[in-house]
Amino acid sequence: MITHLVLARWNEGTTADQVAAIKAKAPVLLGIEGVETVEFHANLALAQPAFGRGIQSILIVGMRDRAALERYGPHPLHAELGAVLMPHVDELTITDYESE
Repeated sequence: MITHLVLARWNEGTTADQVAAIKAKAPVLLGIEGVETVEFHANLALAQPAFGRGIQSILIVGMRDRAALERYGPHPLHAELGAVLMPHVDELTITDYESE
């Protein structure tokens, strides 16, 4: 299992409605072969600001294997979500990890 973790800090002025539209669009990723789960959550922001770095939302994508991860990046459905997400991004932190 591969987990693709995206931590987002939004541009100043990004509205709750805009974030809701991103959340509503995120399940489109399930159309990519090998993507098994998609979650989108608001950060509870309980960490001290120095530790939390202003992260406001978390996208978690569960994939079957590395082959799915390789398909994910260039896939048109990934670009479709990016078109909604990227205009509102101040900073993204992205990491992938493998678990059993």
